[in-house]
Amino acid sequence: MFMIKNNLLFFCIFVIINFSKCGFRGRRFSNRIGYSALIKFPDDEFDNLFCGGSFISPNIVLTAGHCIDEKKIKNTSVYFSHEVSTYIPINKETNDFNFRDVTFKSNIKKYVKMFEGEYIDPQKPHTNDIGLLFLNESVKMCVEKKSFMIASLPFDLTTGKEYLTSEEIIMKKKMIVTGNGYNEKGEIDDEAKLIVMFNRPELIKNKYFGKNESYLSFKNLVGFPAISKGDSGSSLIMWKNNIPYIVGVSSRGSKLNVSEYISNEFVFLLSPNVKKFLINNLKDSDLSIYKKMCYNHFKELSASQIINLKY
Repeated sequence: MFMIKNNLLFFCIFVIINFSKCGFRGRRFSNRIGYSALIKFPDDEFDNLFCGGSFISPNIVLTAGHCIDEKKIKNTSVYFSHEVSTYIPINKETNDFNFRDVTFKSNIKKYVKMFEGEYIDPQKPHTNDIGLLFLNESVKMCVEKKSFMIASLPFDLTTGKEYLTSEEIIMKKKMIVTGNGYNEKGEIDDEAKLIVMFNRPELIKNKYFGKNESYLSFKNLVGFPAISKGDSGSSLIMWKNNIPYIVGVSSRGSKLNVSEYISNEFVFLLSPNVKKFLINNLKDSDLSIYKKMCYNHFKELSASQIINLKY
């Protein structure tokens, strides 16, 4: 029996590594991966409203455009994901966020998003569902005893030079997403999770926005956890030369049912209009200094089991 269990375990690991086409939750999110943001809206009567995002500077967060609600923006707060835990309130049966131990919280000073108006047709804004939050507060990045860090854009804001190619991205396996989204039971997880996208993404042309505009799509195996409600705005990260590059921003997923996603789709940061939008709105921000500032932290993380994902 012991031998059978061992053989089954080996077989499952082999299948996951070699054939899996899913993302999954369950691997604990390390507080050393500190670029992930939690964007918390004021709750309504029926729902706990939040999105993900990524810090690209001490006071700028990249997120999905549909995560920017003009009506609620004044009462929206931004945190670092890894600082937020959960608890079960007395009058509820499911988890709620616990912000008691956070050391950073900020309101939003201003915002920009690529599409105008409300997010009315979720079938169309694959390529332009992106936005930026400029925060009132700034945080010190990559200093001793702090896990706050940034993730890097995949191109230079001044020259437009791309650090990755589309070919590299679509051939890459094991890109990661971090987020606080709901788990398979429809509950907020007790802490932020690291989601691994094992399969290669598909780069899909979007007919609504011109022949050169594309988005990234991952197919998921039915029954496996994936990016879910609450993970919108979270970044798809590809590591190269010890640097975490943002290649996509989580936009939407196609559902089989409440908790099972058939596919997950991301705004592609190298799509020409997306790149132009980011350069135009960040041209006065020198983000390269933070990449240099955090390089030693990146290098340490890149060499660790956390990022190598050896299952």
